[in-house]
Amino acid sequence: MLKILPDITFPINYIQCNPLMDCVVQLNILDAGITEPVQRALSLHLHVFDLWVKSKGKLDYRGVYGHRRLIDDAMAFCGTGNPVITKHGDLAAAHLALDYSDTAIRIHQTPGMAQIPSDVSQLMEGCTDLYGLSMIDEKRVGLLMDYLGKKSDK
Repeated sequence: MLKILPDITFPINYIQCNPLMDCVVQLNILDAGITEPVQRALSLHLHVFDLWVKSKGKLDYRGVYGHRRLIDDAMAFCGTGNPVITKHGDLAAAHLALDYSDTAIRIHQTPGMAQIPSDVSQLMEGCTDLYGLSMIDEKRVGLLMDYLGKKSDK
């Protein structure tokens, strides 16, 4: 059975990863035999529930019919021929644009926090030390940030 993960305490150490590992062995390719396409489908499925909760039930893509509506809506939003996915753009840049917007809105809604730059060059200057991370280190940092971010949403 999958478990709700506990909060991470500081200082962070490797032992805090044990509850996560208990879930990983139930969801990975090696131990559980879950393929990458199924892992990606599970991720979308969990995002469907997250969106449903965050929208207080207004956005409901749950179930087979909900999934079909989600795919149809995604195609209507950025389907074939849409400039976001042609040579003039790409989906990674579109995700970055959404990330920027979400972050800027959260900062704006939090009193006393300085806004992040809207200039791309300034944003890039703010993360030059992260450019050289290996792919595995990027994934490690991303995993920790996702874990901390989900726990701070409470």
